[in-house]
Amino acid sequence: MEIGNEMFIQGTIGVFAVIGFITVVVVTFRVIDGLFQSSKGE
Repeated sequence: MEIGNEMFIQGTIGVFAVIGFITVVVVTFRVIDGLFQSSKGE
């Protein structure tokens, strides 16, 4: 049971890490895109 719980916790942390990483990447691209669009001159 202990090994199963540890694997489950590691898997949950891994899923959250992936979701967090994707969110950061998407937000970063949107910010960069917004900066480029505003620097072009609306």
